[in-house]
Amino acid sequence: MKELSESELIALLRSCGISPSPQRIAIYGYLKSHPVHPTADVIMKELKPHLPTLSLTTVYNTLKLFVSKKLVSEVIIEDGELRFDADLKDHAHFKCTRCQQVFDLFPEGNRMDISGLPALPEGFSAESVHICFRGKCSSCRE
Repeated sequence: MKELSESELIALLRSCGISPSPQRIAIYGYLKSHPVHPTADVIMKELKPHLPTLSLTTVYNTLKLFVSKKLVSEVIIEDGELRFDADLKDHAHFKCTRCQQVFDLFPEGNRMDISGLPALPEGFSAESVHICFRGKCSSCRE
């Protein structure tokens, strides 16, 4: 992902009905420029030196707001590990069991083919599908 200017970040936040505070701009900017699927704790650790008054509560509340406005998505790869992703295009994830990095897997043509998945029972309606592979990345396999 390319790094966005502050004015671009502000415009994106406003287009979603979000008031662009310095904390919100910094958190969204971090997510857009660091596609590492960070947790709230990682975001806090990375931004705290630049925003000394930033609190973990603010980070969590901001992320919750971003998710509710569909600006970012929650990625649950393992129990107790809630991560955030600013890339909203259809894609799957791969978590390396050795280095713990999370990688995006984009389908050819940028469209996930989920036709091979089991059909939902009658009366069910899916809002999203999350696919995560686990194993060793190419660097860790060497």
